Amino acid sequence: RKVMRLVEGSEVKVFDGASGEWWCRVEFTPGKRAVGVVTEQRRAMAVEADVWLLFAPVKGGALETIVQKGTELGASRLVPVITQRTEVRTMKRERLQTIVLEAAEQCERLTCPQLAVPTTLAE
Repeated sequence: RKVMRLVEGSEVKVFDGASGEWWCRVEFTPGKRAVGVVTEQRRAMAVEADVWLLFAPVKGGALETIVQKGTELGASRLVPVITQRTEVRTMKRERLQTIVLEAAEQCERLTCPQLAVPTTLAE
């Protein structure tokens, strides 16, 4: 497993999904606990478009790719839609949430889209 090793005084970017992105300086407390001290705001939150991505769950890694790319493209809500021909009825929600977070970090997006529960078009 790869681990990021930081030394005291290193700077990292952090975001909270509400007020924006900040620079933090790493400091260590007695007992080797790391603490991030906010030094300055890097970016303020911007208003994003309310774009929903509706998709039918598919087999294999394609479902993860849909969630990843939808996040990277700026969707505000990801909605799995169960259709007559949908073969995948259950999804690993925790895994998809992890993909959403990783994709948001990768493209330096400050928000994560909401992952809705599977629904039908009639609902």
